[in-house]
Amino acid sequence: MKGVGSNLKLNLYFGLLILDRDGVINENSNDPNSPFYYIRTPEHFIFKEGVLDALSLLKGFSGDVCICTRQRCISKGIVSRGAIFNLHDYMNLMSWYHGGRETDRIYIEPESKSKVRILKQALRDYNCPPSKALLLDDNKQNIEDAAKIGISGIQITEDNSLLEVIYGLL
Repeated sequence: MKGVGSNLKLNLYFGLLILDRDGVINENSNDPNSPFYYIRTPEHFIFKEGVLDALSLLKGFSGDVCICTRQRCISKGIVSRGAIFNLHDYMNLMSWYHGGRETDRIYIEPESKSKVRILKQALRDYNCPPSKALLLDDNKQNIEDAAKIGISGIQITEDNSLLEVIYGLL
């Protein structure tokens, strides 16, 4: 098992790691009747298996880590922006508690089906060229959209978890 501080390959190639939230960091549901369809409170926020371990491995990553997430539940009036930021704080607290890396910022897209706007904003805020950014997302369309603006991406799937991808980058 590779230990903390062994992020040489990741540190050499990338300055910004962009994580999706729903489906990558936490469990989500495709059932609109499920309380997990729109994550409103920490009680509904369930980390995917291995995520806290993956965040621990990122302690040695010298670059920045942020979250870019589409949350159309905000524009629908189901969840407030403040509730999303509270969930981000909860996520960081749990990561810290388990010895993991906290994410620096969260970017929220409340309207569009595309993340391009917030991906570009993250690049500007971190002064990072697209070639030095990596998106880890469970949505194939988001990966394709990122590629259109020069950001590399890796799709997270049931067979390719965040932990497995982070191990592969070390």
